[in-house]
Amino acid sequence: MPRMRLDKMLVVDVEQTCWDGEPPEGQSPEIIEIGVAEIVLDGARAAVGRRASHLVRPVRSTVSEFCTALTGIDAKMLKSRGRPLREVCNSIRKEFGGANKTWMAWGRDDEDILRACAEAGAEPPFSGCFVDLGQMWASLTGAGKSVGLQDALRGLGLEFDGTPHRADDDAYNTARVMAEMSTILRARLALDAAPRGPAP
Repeated sequence: MPRMRLDKMLVVDVEQTCWDGEPPEGQSPEIIEIGVAEIVLDGARAAVGRRASHLVRPVRSTVSEFCTALTGIDAKMLKSRGRPLREVCNSIRKEFGGANKTWMAWGRDDEDILRACAEAGAEPPFSGCFVDLGQMWASLTGAGKSVGLQDALRGLGLEFDGTPHRADDDAYNTARVMAEMSTILRARLALDAAPRGPAP
């Protein structure tokens, strides 16, 4: 495994074909969008940098009305703008250089990506260093249970920016949570490390 960069991380979210109930016979969920946002960790305040959305053309399932209502993605969009998963992975790799960056998601989106890549014979675009930020949040805050992304944002005094269930917006907002957590920690460590004068 290459040495991971310490100044940048990637946040990923996926959307998949879905139905209001069981999938039609012969169909199963497939990735239809991968969103990526990059966190820049230089300086005292972490920030969200570039971001991207990549539509993926499904090969063994169709986009239901339920899925379109949830994600805003329809079959026409995927036919005109979607690409095979292999091409999307190559584009992400070239754009974000994910092989040497820690990547994370709010949940286990890594399992969906790795499974889809294996099925498509595509090289995964990300490193082997993955973090479930939702699990980390629950552990560090003592929540004791999984917490939704929007609840975590509100806990930090932030509101969701964009459209829920669009992969690029979900990735961006997850990145905002991580960036804010990093900024708070850096400020605390800087305060604790600052020289202190004599007690009054």
